Amino acid sequence: MRKALPLASLVLLMLLLPAVCAAADIYISQNTSGSDSGADCANAHSASWFNANAAGGNIYHLCGTFTGTAGQNMLVAPAGSAGKILTILFEPNAKMTSPHWGTNDGNFPTGGAITVNNYVTVDGGSNGIIENTLNGAAGTSCPGGTCTSNISAGIYVASGKTDVEIRNLKIQNIYLCNGASSCASFYSSGIKSSGSKTNFSVHDNVITGTSVGIYLEYSGSVLNNVNIYKNTLSDQYWGINVGSGSSGNSTSNVNIYGNTMSNFDTWQNTTAHEDGIIVFSSSAANVFNIYNNFISAHGNLTGNIFCTYGSASPGASCNIFNNVLYVNNNTCSAIGGGRAIWLHGGSGPHALMNNTVIGPNGTCPLIYLESPTSVSMFQNNLLTGSTIGVENGQAFSGNFSNADYNLYYNITYPGLADGSPNTYYTLAQWKTLGFDAHAVTGNPNLDANYMLQTGSAAIGAGANLSNLGITALNSDKAGVARPASGAWDIGAFQYSSGTGSIDPPSGLSAIVH
Repeated sequence: MRKALPLASLVLLMLLLPAVCAAADIYISQNTSGSDSGADCANAHSASWFNANAAGGNIYHLCGTFTGTAGQNMLVAPAGSAGKILTILFEPNAKMTSPHWGTNDGNFPTGGAITVNNYVTVDGGSNGIIENTLNGAAGTSCPGGTCTSNISAGIYVASGKTDVEIRNLKIQNIYLCNGASSCASFYSSGIKSSGSKTNFSVHDNVITGTSVGIYLEYSGSVLNNVNIYKNTLSDQYWGINVGSGSSGNSTSNVNIYGNTMSNFDTWQNTTAHEDGIIVFSSSAANVFNIYNNFISAHGNLTGNIFCTYGSASPGASCNIFNNVLYVNNNTCSAIGGGRAIWLHGGSGPHALMNNTVIGPNGTCPLIYLESPTSVSMFQNNLLTGSTIGVENGQAFSGNFSNADYNLYYNITYPGLADGSPNTYYTLAQWKTLGFDAHAVTGNPNLDANYMLQTGSAAIGAGANLSNLGITALNSDKAGVARPASGAWDIGAFQYSSGTGSIDPPSGLSAIVH
């Protein structure tokens, strides 16, 4: 017969259990501080202690300034585990600074200020910073003096990692082109990830002054449940790049949404084409969901959004909706010619819904379908500010379908088919092809934020697309619900939109097969 524990022992056990399960708060500075207990910033463990002893389930607070040597990997996070996330949290005013962070393989970064493992969260807190001071176009001016050119990354995530989150950081000056014509380090990245990823999220970061803001390269690998959202990116030639250059890759639930990108100007003298978001693959069924982004770019612009292929087709299939895309390059002579959306040959099929696309009142087509590619849906898009709406690298037959309820304001030719000679379609001619029976041509009456004002021709003129089953499309860019029944407004915003939260989409693969 077992004896019951005394009441006092039971109470003591119950008090001890939460302490055993609770995460520990451990403080880290570059070098040992005070008593080296890790109890606070005054008595912090060192960075080398962290690399050897950190464990999942704890929160590691970074204190003060971490000053690295050129090419150093300062923190290499050990892996956490399921239910025991290892968290790196920047204390207020914590900073990691180096002439340039991280190792490389001659082309790509292989390390950074922080190298991340499985089940790790990196949180910038209120104002955490990772920066380079001397990296950029050789001979130009960097914050710490004259730049030298090196491949670098702020944060590096190696292949095969799962349950990684990077949030709330400011990453700056990783590679400064400074308007030079020979910016050699095209793959220096604010955040660089290689290989397969599952449950991977990058959000609410500010990344400025780097070749690529966020770069996920997954050649021959798998992306599953990847979300890149609410980041602010500027001064780079690629804002967000997710791509595979070899076969054997696949994607599931990859979402790029709610990001803001601008100011690509310092790269415009280089031979690199510039893209806000570029996605590519070399296998079928690699689907990318791109929505609720604001992108304003010019220079050697290929596209604010560029969907393409890796080493060979088939390439990416893109669901593109609720984006506001402003093109302020009206020369049509840069690499790619300055399109808001470029759908590269060999990619697709693609679906474009409820985007607001604004040109510079020039002659550059706003959307380009390079041959061969296909668009399976083109509805509720608002196009204004260019002579040509959609340019197709082939005839508009077979590769462009379900086009209706779009608004073309001051667009002389909704369609242009490349050929010898090229064929320009007025709206009346466009309709004879079977497109846009319900097209609108009136003034969309946009305000400074590209939202609809009273009297807009876009109000109530769109199709209700709730039957597609795309959760995020059922709300506008600001998170305001669109009607479950009845007409929608054309463009990224419903009239009188407020603010709201955006959820990742569901059911998106149905519209691109």
